[in-house]
Amino acid sequence: MQQKHKILIGIAAIQTVFVLLGFAGKKDLEHYAGDDPLLSAGQDAQNFADSISEIVINAAQKSIKITKKEDSWVLPDFYDFPAQQERVKQLLQNLSQLKKGWPVGTTAVAAKQLKTAQEDFEKQIVLLQDGKVVHTIYIGSSPSFKKVHMRVDDSNDTYVLPFETYRVSTYETSWRDGDLLKRPKEEISEIRLGKLKLVKNDDDVWQLSDLKESEEMVTDAVDRVVSAIANLRFSDVLGDQNKKEYQQQKPVLQFTIIFNDKPQDYRFSISSSKSDKDSTYNYVFKTSAERFYFQINRSNVDAIKKATRKSLVKRKAAKSS
Repeated sequence: MQQKHKILIGIAAIQTVFVLLGFAGKKDLEHYAGDDPLLSAGQDAQNFADSISEIVINAAQKSIKITKKEDSWVLPDFYDFPAQQERVKQLLQNLSQLKKGWPVGTTAVAAKQLKTAQEDFEKQIVLLQDGKVVHTIYIGSSPSFKKVHMRVDDSNDTYVLPFETYRVSTYETSWRDGDLLKRPKEEISEIRLGKLKLVKNDDDVWQLSDLKESEEMVTDAVDRVVSAIANLRFSDVLGDQNKKEYQQQKPVLQFTIIFNDKPQDYRFSISSSKSDKDSTYNYVFKTSAERFYFQINRSNVDAIKKATRKSLVKRKAAKSS
């Protein structure tokens, strides 16, 4: 009887252990619920993304800072040059929508092995609100295609999450707005190129202001000039200060466009460090619409520079009787 009593007590003890383990397991499962947001707990993902005012991205040898200034993202260490607004917004949206899932590491040792440790990481993203750090994210090794190990500074838990490391480049060329000089064609109403003045007629078609009755425009040639101006792209940003070597007082090409009913002056020069006989030279460019000086490849300007009345106009074909 005594032996039976001991057996019953043992069984009860084992059951109690399993019950306790069950509660503990349930608690852990709740803690690692798959739909928990990685960052914006208690806050709508969109509102969280909108609340961020600065992003700092660090790598082993290089870092970059992206700051919100008057509702626009700029590169403060690169002349406050405009960043790609949509790319920055998309990054914040992607980060704010990440879900935790189940951790693949829960210790500092694991973080080091997965390269999400404070002192050993592939990329580090610091998110700030009004100068205050709200999250530091560590991006580590990639276990599979389009997946990375990721950890947030307030936890030892490392997760495998859908993310691509190239989205957080530390090079300003990856973030600067390469379309800054682009102008939608429909918003350009006039081009003053030397003695030539291109305007839109009542049918919204480009023609010279002094086009004669016996003349007509060479449509393809005009389109090349307008497209070259509208789609102007720079190869580099030289800064926001004029330099003597830019020789802007000796332009090789200058013209004015009317864009959104306002004039914008365009000026191209050749740096004194180059010669127009040097096959490697490019233009130094400045527009009155921007405070920056740009380097622009010659090929982007050829159609504009070669434009003459003779290339843009032809005599109307004689009407057959």
